[in-house]
Amino acid sequence: MLTSPDSDPATMSQNEEDYVAIPLVDEHGKNAAGDLEVVIAIMGNTGSGKSSLIKLISGQDVEVGSGLEACTETVTAVRMDYKGVKLTLLDSPGFNDTYRSETEILKSISSFLSETYSHGFQLSGIIYLHAISNPRMEGSARLSLRMFRKLVGDDSLSNVILSTTHWSRVTPEEGTRREADLQDKFWKDFLDKGAAMMRHTGERDSALALIDALIDKSPVVLDIQHELVDEGKALIETAAGSELNKELLELQHRYESDLREVRKEMDIAIRENDQRNKSELDEIRQKLDNQLADAKRNQASLRERERVASRDRQRMQSQIQILQMAFDKEKEELEKKFNHENERLTSKLKEAQAASEQAQNSEFWSNVTDITNNFLNGFFVLLSAYARK
Repeated sequence: MLTSPDSDPATMSQNEEDYVAIPLVDEHGKNAAGDLEVVIAIMGNTGSGKSSLIKLISGQDVEVGSGLEACTETVTAVRMDYKGVKLTLLDSPGFNDTYRSETEILKSISSFLSETYSHGFQLSGIIYLHAISNPRMEGSARLSLRMFRKLVGDDSLSNVILSTTHWSRVTPEEGTRREADLQDKFWKDFLDKGAAMMRHTGERDSALALIDALIDKSPVVLDIQHELVDEGKALIETAAGSELNKELLELQHRYESDLREVRKEMDIAIRENDQRNKSELDEIRQKLDNQLADAKRNQASLRERERVASRDRQRMQSQIQILQMAFDKEKEELEKKFNHENERLTSKLKEAQAASEQAQNSEFWSNVTDITNNFLNGFFVLLSAYARK
């Protein structure tokens, strides 16, 4: 479980759940204490350095992978104080996750984004990481990039930073060549529509520069949020869901074609009594059968009408209810403190006014007495003078 340094329950994140709690905010993006909340998501393929970046920025203990296995299985968060705001960094799983399908990843991310948006949360920015050490833009990386584009949409690209990582693993010349390839080819459309491109050298100053470039931007609504929440679409009807469905259909057709070829070869092996070849082909057939079943299962899962699984939605709503209660309680306590202080100051003001009036009255009668005494003294002087005459 990851928590903020101040152990605020509203900042907690559970690795085993597909959601993360962010403090509730008002229409101005401020929490109950009046602090501005800024939320920035970190996305990218497994191994691109998402968790390492968050750890470098926050100084908090974030699980960092050392190999191809994906540490971030769900959306997790770290919250910190930064330059006068409450900054929350979201670490999302990559679409090439070791143990979860692209459909599961998309449902997890879209579930979180749609539920939080429906309760008023918006992202101030997204940092998309790509390891410059990868020699080629592989299929999984291309799919991840396409899915990311569909999730975000054109209107929000001005709040996106495309950042290259792992520069220490390549020579400057090779890194620069690959960077130019990204800029001129794979990232060109992003950049043309407002996204920024920055290097992350692995140092903290470099990491903070990414945050500084986004922290003052106005929050945006992502396409996936608008489609799921505002338009009420099913996941498969969204741009991201449609893109993934197209990928799954292509996989399904390829597996079916490969299966047909393998079965033809198996028939030949059976007729020729080629047991060795038949055994090898049978293993290939079983593997293709499993892959085809997975593709169909993922496609069926993507077609579910519900925007999110009911289990995840109930957990999210339960967590938000807890946060709402905490938010209301904190707000009530602040109002009590304000009212108490207001009553105290009002009482002090009344006391001061009463004292002032009393002082003014005392001064008035003192002046009247002085005037009267002066008058009487003058009168007696005149009377004495008149008597002598």
